[in-house]
Amino acid sequence: MVAPYKVFMLIIIFIFIAGCVSPGGTGIQEGDYKEVHGSYIGLDEDGLAEVDVNGKIYSFVIPDELKWEFDDIIHIGDHMLVSYFENEDGQYVIQTVDCDECTICN
Repeated sequence: MVAPYKVFMLIIIFIFIAGCVSPGGTGIQEGDYKEVHGSYIGLDEDGLAEVDVNGKIYSFVIPDELKWEFDDIIHIGDHMLVSYFENEDGQYVIQTVDCDECTICN
């Protein structure tokens, strides 16, 4: 028979793991997102979006669901507010892009 404290510890571990993983399976918590204001420079040779943030160039991975915005809406020189997270490979991945909410623009 399994000791009750072992069952309790297993339940706690499962609850902890379930709370750390989002439904999409990324493990990203809402508090892990960061925001920057900057100017869109364009795409680099790897297809990453380059954004100038106070003179520092950031390269962002563009998720498939946002690529149309960079093709059709966002233009070089546009000021934007970028919400992003750092993935397990150390890359910055765009969560949202908003040119209307950018304090530089407004």
